[in-house]
Amino acid sequence: MRTIIVLLTFVVLMASAHLSAHAAGTTDKAELQGKKSMPQLLITTMGGQTFHATLVDSETTSAFQKILPLTLTMEDLHGNEKYYYFTQQFPGNAEKVRQINKGDIMLYGNDCLVIFYKNFSTTYTYTRLAHIDDPTDLEKALGKTDATVTFQLKH
Repeated sequence: MRTIIVLLTFVVLMASAHLSAHAAGTTDKAELQGKKSMPQLLITTMGGQTFHATLVDSETTSAFQKILPLTLTMEDLHGNEKYYYFTQQFPGNAEKVRQINKGDIMLYGNDCLVIFYKNFSTTYTYTRLAHIDDPTDLEKALGKTDATVTFQLKH
C-alpha cells in the first residue's frame, strides 16, 4: 500500500511540474504574439517635414517593409493624391474602402503606392498599408507637383 501511495505522489508531482512548464511556455508564446502584432510606425519625410504613420498588420505591409528605407518621386493625380508605380508587385488584399481619408497610405492594384492628402468618397478598391497619425500639414508638405517622399521604419 505504501508503494502505491509513493507512486501516486510521484505521478501527481510529475504531472504538476509538466503543467506548470506548459503554462509558462504558453505565456511566452502569448507574449511573443502580442509583441509581433503591436503596430509598427512608419516615418515619412516630404517637403522638409516628417510625419509618423501607423502600419496595418498585413502580408502586403510586411512585403512593403522589406524594401525600406526607400525614397520615391511621387506624381500628383487629381489634386488629392500622390502615387508611384513599382516595378515589382506586392501581395494585395484590396477592398472597397468607400471613404478615403487624408493621410491614408494604400496600394492600388498590386504595384501602385498612393498617399492621399484630401478626404473624398471612392468606388475604387485599395489595400490599406498605413495611416499618417497627424496629417494636418500633409497637403502643404506634398505640394502641387511631384514630391520626393522618404519612407523608413521607426526603430
